[in-house]
Amino acid sequence: MTSTPIPLVLAAALASTLALRAAGAAGQGGPPRTGPCVTTGIPSPATTYIYSYTEGGVTSTITRRWLEVSATVSRQQMTNVHPKQGTTSVLTVAAQHVVDDLMVVDQFKSSGNLPGGGAFTSTTVHRPGLVDGPAFRVCQGRHWTIPQTAVLTTTTPGGTASNSISGTGDVIAVNAPMKVPAGTFETVNYREDRQTAYGPITIVTWRAIKEGVNVRWEYTMPKTSAVEVLVSAK
Repeated sequence: MTSTPIPLVLAAALASTLALRAAGAAGQGGPPRTGPCVTTGIPSPATTYIYSYTEGGVTSTITRRWLEVSATVSRQQMTNVHPKQGTTSVLTVAAQHVVDDLMVVDQFKSSGNLPGGGAFTSTTVHRPGLVDGPAFRVCQGRHWTIPQTAVLTTTTPGGTASNSISGTGDVIAVNAPMKVPAGTFETVNYREDRQTAYGPITIVTWRAIKEGVNVRWEYTMPKTSAVEVLVSAK
């Protein structure tokens, strides 16, 4: 593939960066924690997680493996099998750090193959680092802000795209049961409301406490919405 539309690459990058949070100027804490706190686990690099992803009435199968997760780095291998567009394979490596129990993503690099076999590389830089929700310790009642962040994505082949993100986040509950096809999990449930150059985005996440991975997340943005649920882990 000699020319790759930027939106297609950005879609793959978006799916990757949203999933990085499952590892689970800095964000500012809001009111004091009003409930219990838990520490979520780290996904096993030996486990393959299979998700069902539905957007616009079309369901894809996404396979994820977290090869490495720590306070400073996350490496994830993702394969997305779309019934109409074909198969996309992406390796995403994020540089990150933790501030006041929040994960701050400084940048991430994605590389892989798009449908049709075309290779791509993509680098997204956040200035300052993007506050991307709770890291490992999650407390009920936690509120945070997402300071204005400039986002620059450079893709080869393709070009560059810029965005800006700000917003707020809240932990809705800890020890919240969530039933998905893979089973019933005790989760932490939190919500982020982001303002971007492309319009408002709301992201709601349920992260399994023991396993440290998302078992369900939902996002809503102008003219579209999506749901991803964990189908199996092996």
